[in-house]
Amino acid sequence: MKKLFLLIIVCIVGMTMNAQLIKNNFLVGYKVTDVLEKGSYPNTLQDATSPIMINQWNLAGKTGTNDQNPANPTVTDPLSYTGYIDSGKDVSIILLKLASGGRTSIYSLAGDNTYGAGTYYLAVMINLSSATTTAADFVSFDGNYTGNAQRCRITVKGVDANTFQLGMGDSGVATTFGSTNLNFGQTYLAVVKFTVVGDGTGTCWLFINPDVTLGEPTTSFATSAITGTAVKAIRGLVIRQRSTLAGQVGGFRFASSWSSSLGIGTGISQIEKDSKGISAFGKTILTRQSGSLKVFSLTGLEVLSSKTDGKLETTLSKGLYMVRFVGSDGKVESAKVEIK
Repeated sequence: MKKLFLLIIVCIVGMTMNAQLIKNNFLVGYKVTDVLEKGSYPNTLQDATSPIMINQWNLAGKTGTNDQNPANPTVTDPLSYTGYIDSGKDVSIILLKLASGGRTSIYSLAGDNTYGAGTYYLAVMINLSSATTTAADFVSFDGNYTGNAQRCRITVKGVDANTFQLGMGDSGVATTFGSTNLNFGQTYLAVVKFTVVGDGTGTCWLFINPDVTLGEPTTSFATSAITGTAVKAIRGLVIRQRSTLAGQVGGFRFASSWSSSLGIGTGISQIEKDSKGISAFGKTILTRQSGSLKVFSLTGLEVLSSKTDGKLETTLSKGLYMVRFVGSDGKVESAKVEIK
């Protein structure tokens, strides 16, 4: 009976902790060197001539040298950002610096208004290796599942050989760039906030390197008002390869709240899957390396927060706990452990 009760608690916690996380498995199942796109849209019409290929990456239906360069993106090792829940998971997408033109790839989410009027968030890790002084967008939402209505465009422009700036732009709106110069070769965490009104109005916000332990900041890195063709709903996620930039993107989290986009809040929402790198022996919690950890009861209450050298003696009472561990390499892991 006790085991059944614990199982019920775990199931309830599991359903609650991701209640506002819409999707984060955009790259699950890929292995290094795989090509990204699994399908191709013949055009940008959302009808029987271009049926939706849902929950996979596809070549956009946009035609032309700026959207269908022959280079299908490939994937490589995951990106890491200390404290981010999807750090070090799955793989990342290589944005090749093309000889000319570009290629638009879209992850089709829905062909209807499932993700309609409301506020949405997208967290993504970005590591750029080069960019010219010509502003170019490379990550955005899309109002058409075939890839013809990009909105909330994360845009880059190079400053010099070592630095660049990120901004937020949109259809018919000039890009607003942050004043901070960022470094090539360094991984940054970006969060895009998008209010979808449905009549072509609204606003996008871009946050760079927010504190992953706190709530939504009161100020953003850059903003952009929505104008142009009406977007009734978010129907896809777009990445674009260009002749003007190169780098990697990965660790996408699409959510309807700030805390879920980063995996923060009650703390228990950060526990997503078990790790073999975390275990317990008696009252001692063992980890694969030094770092920091937080321990939660199955109801989500934080009961311990501490640094560890890989072996942490505790005074916890007997029972089951959820542990979230951030290693010295920045990788985030989580597991359920039993203290005896």
